[in-house]
Amino acid sequence: MARTTEQVFHDALLALQRGDLPALMAEYAEDAVLMTRDHVYAGREAVQGYFVGAFSAMPNLTLTGTGEHMHGDVVLFSWTADSTVARIPTGVDTFVIRDDKIRLQTSYFTVVPK
Repeated sequence: MARTTEQVFHDALLALQRGDLPALMAEYAEDAVLMTRDHVYAGREAVQGYFVGAFSAMPNLTLTGTGEHMHGDVVLFSWTADSTVARIPTGVDTFVIRDDKIRLQTSYFTVVPK
């Protein structure tokens, strides 16, 4: 039985908050695309590379959701983050979730070094 958009999103968010890369990547389609202001990561392998770099750059990351809106297969998520070396005062991501997988994610945030 297929999960809802909300279930897929929350499963991915929990995996991200735990730093569980295999569980996080299981939520992405093989041909998923992640778009940031600096780069487009096409394919699950490229998306995984992005998260490996993010986890490395922000050790001991704590992610806190500040807002969540869903409509059909689209999620808009706002958040803040903190780590031992930097913080992110405001982040906004959009997800398109279809057929039980994240197909597209856009992400915008600014990192402030400590």
